[in-house]
Amino acid sequence: MTHKPALVLNTDGLPLKIISWKRAICLDIIGNELPEEGITVVKYYDDYVTSAGGLKIQIPAVGMTNRYININKRIPLTKHNIMIRDKKICQYCGDTLTDHIASIDHVIPKKVYKNKHECHRWDNVVIACKSCNTKKGGRTPAQAGMPLLSKPYEPTAYNFWAFKKLPEWEEFLRYN
Repeated sequence: MTHKPALVLNTDGLPLKIISWKRAICLDIIGNELPEEGITVVKYYDDYVTSAGGLKIQIPAVGMTNRYININKRIPLTKHNIMIRDKKICQYCGDTLTDHIASIDHVIPKKVYKNKHECHRWDNVVIACKSCNTKKGGRTPAQAGMPLLSKPYEPTAYNFWAFKKLPEWEEFLRYN
């Protein structure tokens, strides 16, 4: 059975994470039983599931934690998160990519840096198809004659969630 995921907000209203509908139902039940745990659902989808006992349960769309969760507000630099930021689009040719055909391109090539870890920053990486990444090689976009479609940047915890919006979440993602 396929249902939409649920957005979980911290007690201050900031987005924390996206969880499955099943997990959201479980955390709602826990939140009803233990006031300091689980979530309180603040918005539901117009969709229901029926439990094994025949109970009709509405699917949570947005829930708020019942206690404040202290989180790191920096988004981890991973291929998955770069794909989200770049909307799964090759930043050179504009093709839509899947995880298997996407690669991370360093805008300023790694060979320019003394320390290879210095080049792996949000403002220096983009998603590219393997063909464009190979064509660009160890050159800058200007040297390769391949301009970027958009400038790379570090997303904030607030605007990162905007890439995963569902209509039911709009009013809760006001920090974009």
